[in-house]
Amino acid sequence: MTTPSVHCEARLKGIAKRHDKGGDWAQITLQVQPQDLPDELWQAPLGAIFMVAFARVGDDGVAVKQEVAKPKAKQPFHTLPRSQQAGILCNDATFQRCADSTNEAGARQFVLAECGISSRRELDTSHNAAAVWDRLLAQFENETGRTTEARG
Repeated sequence: MTTPSVHCEARLKGIAKRHDKGGDWAQITLQVQPQDLPDELWQAPLGAIFMVAFARVGDDGVAVKQEVAKPKAKQPFHTLPRSQQAGILCNDATFQRCADSTNEAGARQFVLAECGISSRRELDTSHNAAAVWDRLLAQFENETGRTTEARG
């Protein structure tokens, strides 16, 4: 059953804030003019949950425009540092299976052993390790039919 939504605009003034002991909930006390709220809100039982949208309002009563951070564009996989590529693939279930592993730690150990390194960071500094990684990556792509160039 769907409950009809109620739209209202009201000026709210924050007067108190506190968190519960577990930190799961925050209680914010707001003051509002009674005439600004619809009857449905006043008549709702205590404990009823509402979805609320907030916008900061300036002294002039106009909503203050806030800058929204734009999501960072994903960099193509093949342009990432090899250490980052290895980190991403070690978390990939298909790569883990190719590495005879069931988790990220096992896949990581596989990469370290195959490339003869003690840290994935060395994939960015060791030419030999980088060459081995490039072969492992090409083999993975070939065996799985997946391409790591297009990430989505």
